Amino acid sequence: MNAPSSPAVPIRPLLAADVPACARLYQRAYVSAPCYGGAWDEATAARIIHDVLRLFPHECFVAERDGVLQGFILCSSLADVRATIEEFAVAPECQAQGVGSALLDYVLDHYRRRGLTHIELIANRHAPAYAFYRKRGFAENRDYRLLGRAV
Repeated sequence: MNAPSSPAVPIRPLLAADVPACARLYQRAYVSAPCYGGAWDEATAARIIHDVLRLFPHECFVAERDGVLQGFILCSSLADVRATIEEFAVAPECQAQGVGSALLDYVLDHYRRRGLTHIELIANRHAPAYAFYRKRGFAENRDYRLLGRAV
């Protein structure tokens, strides 16, 4: 016998008016996760969310039920060649309830309809979300490595 499916999680485009609530949600989702080294302060999170939304307004989405923001996903794409999940957060009280899966499924379908065949993200190997991404089919790239340096 199959387990009952959870009710669909409503997904809609992220709006400029959602930025403050998304920044607060981001702060709550990441502040207590030592593997991330903490979270950006709310003002920095708001600037990041605002910038991605400004540059990619049709690629940012929220999960909202009964007027309560449950999560968001910010994506970008270049010339319909490459898509990237830039930021992804689910409210702590909504985690493990299908909200993250609903947001990810929505984005995958969004890009599939546009003809893209690949999406990437950066994930901390020590974060709880790493197992979620692996379970959802994301794999480490064997050919490319993220490089960084101080400026």
